[in-house]
Amino acid sequence: MLDGYYRTIPGFAVLLEKEWLSFGHKFAQRVGHGDDRHQDADRSPVFLQFVDCVWQILKQFPHAFQFTEDMLITILDHLYSCLFGTFLYNSERERIEKEVKTKTVSLWSLILSNKADFENPLYSANTKHHVLFPRTSMRHLCLWDKYYCRWNPSMRQQEPVHIRYKELLHVKEQLEKHVDELRKELAARQTHDSPRVASAIV
Repeated sequence: MLDGYYRTIPGFAVLLEKEWLSFGHKFAQRVGHGDDRHQDADRSPVFLQFVDCVWQILKQFPHAFQFTEDMLITILDHLYSCLFGTFLYNSERERIEKEVKTKTVSLWSLILSNKADFENPLYSANTKHHVLFPRTSMRHLCLWDKYYCRWNPSMRQQEPVHIRYKELLHVKEQLEKHVDELRKELAARQTHDSPRVASAIV
């Protein structure tokens, strides 16, 4: 809420690496990676709750975040998938001992190499220096249906505004490109015809 850098795609990755991974959040214990003790009292969806809070703020300030909810969903999906080494083990020390960085692929390599898939077309860089003051009363909090209800066939998902906006931006780019081509073609014709006009006058 304070620093707009952490509302960018690389900034959010830095935030999670610093405040959650390096700080020592026990991901393996809280999520239960490879553990069949489902009644373990140490299991807790703390990280999920944090990401949900980020989504609530993103929903209230859609112009202040460079990324969309799709990036948050991707992060949560791979928190449980174990396809990447980013959230494995309980501490930085364990990850170093198990050589996670050399034996596994980082989730950030997927996200940062596909930034366009997660970029928010509504994002305004002018909000980088803005402090966000989200509304926290219950009537302003929403169910994150795209995450929690996506497998419910009875709930039809509405197309997010940012996706429609991105499609319109693509159409706009195509039209601008076509206009540029027509202008170049018109300029070339005028250049080609000008010598003929001059010779006719002479």
